[in-house]
Amino acid sequence: MIKINVKWPNEEDWKKWRVDCENERLKSEKSAKNGSIPKAKTLYKRKSIKTKYYFSPKGLFGGKCAYCETYIRDFQRGDIEHYRPKQGVTDENDKLIKANYGNGPEKHWGYYWLAYDKYNLLPSCTICNQASDLEGNKIGKHNRFPVTGKHAIDDSGIEAEQPLLINPLTDNPEKYLAIEIDGKAKGMIKGIDQEGVGLMTIKVFALNDRDLLLERRKDKIKQVRADLAAIMLSDDMKKRQEIINDLKEVYDGAGEYSMAARAVLEEIRPILGF
Repeated sequence: MIKINVKWPNEEDWKKWRVDCENERLKSEKSAKNGSIPKAKTLYKRKSIKTKYYFSPKGLFGGKCAYCETYIRDFQRGDIEHYRPKQGVTDENDKLIKANYGNGPEKHWGYYWLAYDKYNLLPSCTICNQASDLEGNKIGKHNRFPVTGKHAIDDSGIEAEQPLLINPLTDNPEKYLAIEIDGKAKGMIKGIDQEGVGLMTIKVFALNDRDLLLERRKDKIKQVRADLAAIMLSDDMKKRQEIINDLKEVYDGAGEYSMAARAVLEEIRPILGF
């Protein structure tokens, strides 16, 4: 997982979608004020927007899952995931969260006012997003959203809320996560913050429990080191610069498993000129 720096589009289809999203947000808030539980429409995953901006390799997220950095390809169904769940909220163990909307405790309505917020919408592979079981352990985010303190029930409570999951659109994962690049634990991700955000993120998305993820991160480490060796051994200056340029793109987030690549490149990149 890496920080995702997005330059939001200025194209007409995107701007129209954002207007439509704002209109639906206003309707949801009006419904809530009238005491009715808002129901999020599927506008947040409009097919043309999802395909062009969220899942395409040329889109805003490089075609990757925002959490595990696996490509979401045409043959692999992905989801537009809500960082803060749109309808209904559970804790880390998938236990329903209750809230008081004026008539006593009841099921949390979800973060309905953020159902169409661009900072709350992330492309996700189905394993990271949907609830499933791995060797007896629940994995996948689904409606899970653990926090320290109380879950917000409206926008005024967001600032005081302390999420225990990383949002790579607004948070820098490097504050919470690190990856082992040597030894028996190579490819494993570890939590490094005292608040437990890193560890909780690893747990919910099963970042260390999915064998394929671990193997691919190891492969990425091996690939980057091979590229560095090729630079050292080559006498062809043009070829060396091409490899350096490719590595810079990788460091900047191109391709799968950038977190692993960045860890290998961090100390040597000044020598490479980026």
